[in-house]
Amino acid sequence: MYAFTINFFIALLWIVSGLCFLRAPAVSARHLGYQELGPDALVDVRASFGGVCLATGLGSIGLSLVGCLDKALWIQIILLSGYAGGRAIGLFLKTAGPSPHRYWLAAEIALLILAISALVLSRGDLS
Repeated sequence: MYAFTINFFIALLWIVSGLCFLRAPAVSARHLGYQELGPDALVDVRASFGGVCLATGLGSIGLSLVGCLDKALWIQIILLSGYAGGRAIGLFLKTAGPSPHRYWLAAEIALLILAISALVLSRGDLS
């Protein structure tokens, strides 16, 4: 039940995030440090953040409901690893001062730890 709950919680975060980026990409992107975005950039933000996040959340819930909870958790782990890894590299290479991305990175790492723990507890191992 722990693994299902963790998957559902993280999936809801993906869904809410995706809906925010689809509905108001410019406002949502400001939370990531983006300033003025042109029309093409707004399309990309909707696709890259809105579409991917929404699909991840809905897919994770769908997979868990048809008995594929481990696959749902692997999807969560892969995406959270990608976001956290890319953000960590970006922060490491950044030359300016403090960044709000530190908080996003901390949240991604915390969710990644939850997803990994849920997978381990649901399967007994990572194989």
